[in-house]
Amino acid sequence: MRLASQTLALRFQGGKPLEVWIEVQLVHGRTRENVHRRAPLYLSSDYDGIVFPSEPRLDSRGFARLKLVIAPPGLAGQRRLQGRITVWVLIDEEDADDTIEGRLIFTYSMGDE
Repeated sequence: MRLASQTLALRFQGGKPLEVWIEVQLVHGRTRENVHRRAPLYLSSDYDGIVFPSEPRLDSRGFARLKLVIAPPGLAGQRRLQGRITVWVLIDEEDADDTIEGRLIFTYSMGDE
């Protein structure tokens, strides 16, 4: 699975959450060619302050464009995350053992840093 975002460096200001778009494309492991497959997705992160879409899905082309809403981490979260937030995406079906997860790593800074 290939994940991409035009916004990988997050800058939180004024305590406001950020809206970040990610693109997900199912690809063949060896050839890296797009795989056309409709499927539900499961998203997770090492950070609890993210609101994921309620029912993310790959379309018939094996593609999805998803909006994440990321709240700024508090002080404890900042120490634990050390400036990095990781998001994982995988296919959420029992017979999806032929696919592997995709991962994006966001870096972040707080307003006046």
